[in-house]
Amino acid sequence: MILDYFRQHPLVGAGIAVLFIAVIFLWAKVLKDRGAHNAETEAILKRLKEENKLRSDFVNLTKELADSSDTVSLFRGVSLNLQKRISDSVDMEKEFSLLTDEQRMIYALGFVVEDGGEKLSGFFAENGKPLTDEAKKAVEAMLPEDAVEIFNKEYFAYDPDDETTSLIAGETEKSDEAFSKIVSADEIMKFGGEFIRKNIEKMV
Repeated sequence: MILDYFRQHPLVGAGIAVLFIAVIFLWAKVLKDRGAHNAETEAILKRLKEENKLRSDFVNLTKELADSSDTVSLFRGVSLNLQKRISDSVDMEKEFSLLTDEQRMIYALGFVVEDGGEKLSGFFAENGKPLTDEAKKAVEAMLPEDAVEIFNKEYFAYDPDDETTSLIAGETEKSDEAFSKIVSADEIMKFGGEFIRKNIEKMV
């Protein structure tokens, strides 16, 4: 009887078929989005677990630990602990002022990697002084000269107190690409780790 109905009303059958296909596509999209969301959540949890371990591994920094650790892990562990020290304090500005010059530079360089790892301009878009000032000192002390030149160019472009340097989107994108070609995020962390080793007495 149902088949006879559809034979007599082919448009209704076609409409139901289209609706059925649409439901299948919609359900497939929901499953795909859910899978992407789950993958993203798993990646975040994995990163947080890794960061917690690094903080734990380097919470008691010593020269022996610094010398026996790879530079990237050393940098990440120390910078993460400095970030926690500042964020957990009642007076963040006061706690920041209590850091040594070397600790402030590593703290700031951690945000260069975190916020500017893909695009250097991302760091300046997310942060202001005194963090950008400390990052400038860190970059000048640790990175190659050509990377320093590009960093300082963006530093002055984003500096609200500098009226001589303008921010041009196209130029910023070129600077971002040039900076990434000179030093990757991993390379920045390696330079940071080497700096910690050389200045270990100021880091503990």
